[in-house]
Amino acid sequence: MNKNQKGFAVLETLLILVIIAMIAGTGWYTWHTKNQTDKILNEASNSAQTVQTNKTTNSSSAKAQQYFTIKEWGVRAPYTGTLDLQYSLSDSNTLASVTSKQLLAADPACTRGGAILRALPNDPVGPAGDPASTVAQSGATYAYVGGYYYIFTHDQAACSDSDTATTLQSQNNDAVQALVPNLQAIPQ
Repeated sequence: MNKNQKGFAVLETLLILVIIAMIAGTGWYTWHTKNQTDKILNEASNSAQTVQTNKTTNSSSAKAQQYFTIKEWGVRAPYTGTLDLQYSLSDSNTLASVTSKQLLAADPACTRGGAILRALPNDPVGPAGDPASTVAQSGATYAYVGGYYYIFTHDQAACSDSDTATTLQSQNNDAVQALVPNLQAIPQ
């Protein structure tokens, strides 16, 4: 070989090919992960829409269906329970604390007998700050309506020492947990 020869040697060519392959692999992985996430979110959305359609069809044959409604969020869920549920929204409008008149009568300090967290799919939620879509898919009680996840949460401790209030808090939690998967958009 001539000492003055110019151009790429085999080693340089292989190094460039390895770098191009790594960039292509990273691009493919990013594209594939995004498509998988979109597919999961679409399946969850389609599932929630199917539940809404079935509920509307079934409720039309029953007499005057009653709903628990959070009008600020534009959602509602069929409710036939005996508790007089009411809610209050957090300052950030992301948490609806739900209590009942009966629970407040038993102990006025019991202002939360269950709650509904509203979050976009990538919003960090929970103690670990995982995306809402991950938390919902990991076994939480949730609904996906209008691009938002609605996730059931509750206090880990009793709100009162009173047996009556503790029982009512448990009933309140159960009622809210039953409402969440049935949330649907309020018809226009």
